[in-house]
Amino acid sequence: MKLYVGNLPYNVSEESIRKLFSRHGQVHDVWIGNTRVGSPHGYGFVHMPNGSNAEKAISVLDGIQFEGSEITVHQAKD
Repeated sequence: MKLYVGNLPYNVSEESIRKLFSRHGQVHDVWIGNTRVGSPHGYGFVHMPNGSNAEKAISVLDGIQFEGSEITVHQAKD
């Protein structure tokens, strides 16, 4: 399942997002939105292959404080 992660801090790393979501199951891929010049947009996507683990991650992580920002997590709209 592909998850949208919003309101990410601009200095967040792929590794820190992977570590956060890995607590709830296997993470297949992490992508952070950037402009063409590499400036972050404050959002990203996490792909978790197990749907029940992804649902658990949504329920636990949506609205938490992560590196100074209250993030939003929900299923991505493809």
